[in-house]
Amino acid sequence: PPSPQFPQAPDDWSPFTDQAQFLLADFLFRKVEMSGPNIDFLMELWAFKAAKYEEDSPFKSHRDVYATIDAIRAGDVPWQCFTVSPQEDLPSNAPTWKQHEYQVWY
Repeated sequence: PPSPQFPQAPDDWSPFTDQAQFLLADFLFRKVEMSGPNIDFLMELWAFKAAKYEEDSPFKSHRDVYATIDAIRAGDVPWQCFTVSPQEDLPSNAPTWKQHEYQVWY
C-alpha cells in the first residue's frame, strides 16, 4: 500500500519559500517556457532592484529555479526516466531531430 499522505498547511509552499516564488517558477518554467539565459538575466535585474531594499531576487539563477522545481515532492513518487532512440531504418535524409536519442523524465 502507498505511504500515508500527511496534509500540508495551506501556507506551506515547500520547497518554495512562499506562494509568490511558486507562482514565479510556474510562470517562468511552464507558462512562458523562458530560456535559462533569459531567466538568469531577469534574476540579475531583480537582484539589482532588490539590493536597494537589502533583499534578494526570488532565485539565484535558472539552475536554482530548476533545482527548486525538481525538489517538489509528490508523495513518495521518485523521478523516472526512459530513453527514446531513433529507428534503425531511418532514411539518410531524415530530419536531424529524428536521428538523436532523447531522455524523457516523468
